[in-house]
Amino acid sequence: MCLPFAGSVNTRVACNKRNVENRMESNHKKLVNSRWACLILAGMVAALEVCFMLGQRYLIIQDCKTAFGEAMTEEKDKFITLIVFQYDSRNTEDPVPVTECMEWGNQYYLTLEDSTRFRLDSIFQEKLHQKDIPVLTAVGCRMGEQYIQGSSLLAHPDYLAITEKTWRTSLKGKPDLTLKASVHIPVVLLLHRWYTYLLLLLGAIGWLYLVRRKTADLPVHQDLTEEISGEEIVPGYYWNDRQRKLFHEGLAIELKGMSLLYFRAFIRNSDFSLSYGQIAEIHQAGKVENSVVKTRAYQIIKQLKVSLKELDVEVKSIREVGYQLHFSEASVSSSK
Repeated sequence: MCLPFAGSVNTRVACNKRNVENRMESNHKKLVNSRWACLILAGMVAALEVCFMLGQRYLIIQDCKTAFGEAMTEEKDKFITLIVFQYDSRNTEDPVPVTECMEWGNQYYLTLEDSTRFRLDSIFQEKLHQKDIPVLTAVGCRMGEQYIQGSSLLAHPDYLAITEKTWRTSLKGKPDLTLKASVHIPVVLLLHRWYTYLLLLLGAIGWLYLVRRKTADLPVHQDLTEEISGEEIVPGYYWNDRQRKLFHEGLAIELKGMSLLYFRAFIRNSDFSLSYGQIAEIHQAGKVENSVVKTRAYQIIKQLKVSLKELDVEVKSIREVGYQLHFSEASVSSSK
């Protein structure tokens, strides 16, 4: 294996190139996996939303059917005040039920009074408004072979036929009278539900998590043709204090703030350790309780761990003493 601290600069750069290529291949796989995860998440959200929309559509259709039945009953009660009915099943060879004959008579009379059935359509619309279902309606009628279209919207492709009722005076042949009701259900009515917004919120949270994870997986790359500058603190690791950067195998990280002060204190000690007493000096908190120092140190060390992880450097805790840096064993052993 190549020695990152011996030989010419070209040898070191060639070694770094191979290491970075391996890192880039690994990061490319992580990027692809993250993209697939985003696509799968989007597909799951879309599939769930479609299921919710279909379920909501079914419930609306059932409510519309109920409202139409109520509208028919109200129309009869309002506009038919007297019924005189005579029925003798012996006068026909194929008698239909008496209730159907009575309903046929009711609808026949109502159609003669209002052939376009606009009255029924208006009552139907009012019933839906009472149920807080903002859909558009259309009602049409056919008497025998003659079709009476109450609304031109019945033929519109956006209108869905929810029910079709038929009545007859004979069991033979086609129905004598047919009533058809259609509704137009806006897409926004299917989407404007609390679970839609909850689903979108969960999807957005998942997408942000994957994007942040993908960004965190990608290290900062440096120009491989540029000679590594700085002091070699351990084999394969170079620290440039002016640039505040740590180099390793063609990669580099820049430290800032308290993380920078902690790292400088680490590398000043030969064993790369940092005691709680030294941490207290960094914070100029010589008279502060030890528990307070530990709490402050824990937060900064946590940030430093995330930064150094990109270069295979660990920060390990030493109980009741402090912390210590542990550099990549593979890099250090390759120098021997």
